[in-house]
Amino acid sequence: MKSKIFILAALMAAVSFWSCKTDTKSQEKATTNTETTSKAKSCKYKIKSSDVKVNWTAYKTTKRVGVKGTFDSVDINTVAGTPSLSALMLGTSFRIDTKTVNSDNPGRDEKLVNFFFGKMTGNLGITGQVKSVEGDDAHGKGVVTIVMNGVTTDNPFEYTIADKVLTLTTSINTDNWNAQAAISSINKACEEKHRGEDGISKTWPDVDVSVVVPLEIECE
Repeated sequence: MKSKIFILAALMAAVSFWSCKTDTKSQEKATTNTETTSKAKSCKYKIKSSDVKVNWTAYKTTKRVGVKGTFDSVDINTVAGTPSLSALMLGTSFRIDTKTVNSDNPGRDEKLVNFFFGKMTGNLGITGQVKSVEGDDAHGKGVVTIVMNGVTTDNPFEYTIADKVLTLTTSINTDNWNAQAAISSINKACEEKHRGEDGISKTWPDVDVSVVVPLEIECE
């Protein structure tokens, strides 16, 4: 009988010891998780301004044949070391020198400067600033205010970020900036080039735009 009591007591002591040990480990794990959370990374964001690219795709003929290009000069004004991506975008403005339009076709570029951008007011420049941002460090959307042809208009955009590169995409309709005369001018100057198989010469007012923004991200 004493032997059975001894064995029972030993088992109870072992269970008690194991239970205490398990609770201790759980507490240690909880403490570690709390410390990890409290030590969440804080990051600072900065734009590599000289590497920003503004790419565009315009369309001609009734079949909407795409014509791609970029601008060689884009001035970026930004605040370095912002604590979030949204703060970085909201603190950034830009100016595009449209005289530096580059479609990899010098003859076409000259016509764009003289018969499209040259028909607008604003000293051959497009300016703007991000007005609002909604999203996270992977993707989101926002609104950019664009000043072109003397007209200020808000335009929606979407963004993604991967490998420290922020890409903003949007589609603008130049009619919203009262650029109908400029569209007619470039279409007349490029009438034969913009004529499709149906015999109709057409230049579309909408342009797809993507802005590629390399980032510097430093986290502690």
